[in-house]
Amino acid sequence: MPSAEINSGGYSAGLAHDGEYIYNSLLAQSRVIRIDPSDNTIVDTFQLPSGSQPYEMTIVDGFMYTANFWNMANVVGTVSRIDLATGQVTGAWATLSVGFTAEWITSNSSNIFVSGQGGKVARIPLSDPTNITYYTPANGWTTDIVVDGDYLYVAGASNAGGGVIRINWTNGAIEETWAAGGSKILGIAIAGDYIYAGKYIDKTIVKISVSDGSIVATSAAATTGAWLITVGGGVVYGAQLTGGVSTFDASDLTLQGNPYVTVGTMNYDAIPFAGSLWVASYYPNNKVYRFDLARVPSLSPEAQEPANAIVGSAFSTSPFTASNFTSDVTYSISPDLPDGLTLDPETGVISGTPTGTSPVTTYTITAIGTDFVTATITFGVDVAGSGSGESLAATGVNDARTLVVIIAALMLISAGIGSRFRFQRRN
Repeated sequence: MPSAEINSGGYSAGLAHDGEYIYNSLLAQSRVIRIDPSDNTIVDTFQLPSGSQPYEMTIVDGFMYTANFWNMANVVGTVSRIDLATGQVTGAWATLSVGFTAEWITSNSSNIFVSGQGGKVARIPLSDPTNITYYTPANGWTTDIVVDGDYLYVAGASNAGGGVIRINWTNGAIEETWAAGGSKILGIAIAGDYIYAGKYIDKTIVKISVSDGSIVATSAAATTGAWLITVGGGVVYGAQLTGGVSTFDASDLTLQGNPYVTVGTMNYDAIPFAGSLWVASYYPNNKVYRFDLARVPSLSPEAQEPANAIVGSAFSTSPFTASNFTSDVTYSISPDLPDGLTLDPETGVISGTPTGTSPVTTYTITAIGTDFVTATITFGVDVAGSGSGESLAATGVNDARTLVVIIAALMLISAGIGSRFRFQRRN
């Protein structure tokens, strides 16, 4: 049973998240809603131009980009942009060529990539949305799309050819049916060194090595073919238009839930986030469902509070243990560390020899894989033996004896008593 049901307002399609909120595109309503997972309520609605029909979404640097295929009479695809901080909507941030029915979308730090039933794939630079480059695979119908480095991996949904198409977006080279040739592929996902692709006709999932395109695992047949695929917590989720979501172990594609959940009659998308599986039920339910998950990515320990570092002395924290991540994990930190200390991106360990004092600060460590989880480390940097750095706020551990002695010395000197003054402090 779902732990929450959110009435979307109609035709729930794509799902996305920005680390804080869930977003759902409403196809027939030409809207995007923002859902607060803390209380499962709709907190914002972003209205796109009437008739734009947003399918999928991607988020880059605080902006959401939606793939809009408009109505089938006009068939002029566009990409809208939403400033998630201000709510400002740019209805036609980019306009695609006639016949390009924009539906699936992905991004990297510099480009938006769009595919659709028109058979083309578009690259739109974030810096100049008018300078669009098109790639045209011979197999025609292209659906879901992911990007990794210099390559796009595109689901080829042609009944005649199909397979996973690989495109080098830097030079335009197209490798037709790079993997799983002859299979009608609708949904794909990438996690670490592997592509997961849904073979729609035979209802299986294949795991493909990014290095050479070889298929390293194939699942048993699910209830129906996957429409869209996502990966999280070591699990592959296949959303089915017939109303279910099937799950597979990401390591060997063992079929786990067949289906894992069943809601509505048409499920468009399903994504894991914040310990839950979020499912968009397209029609006629018009809802977003939330299900609690048993396998949730986590970091251990969730918080570290080591003794303060000492200026000029070696310092190191404990490594983290990341559980239920599908791909290799890398670590980042915010805010910046004191001078002399660095973060190991592979272990999350902070180490080095600090060169100056620093106040007690709570640093947020983010483990990034196919999912991301945060933990905290709190410490300051002290002067050797002082118990607290000179720039530290009062913490209750400051040693006041030094201050008392200094004041006494200044009084004696000012009074002309003694030409030499020496004091010692116990450590």
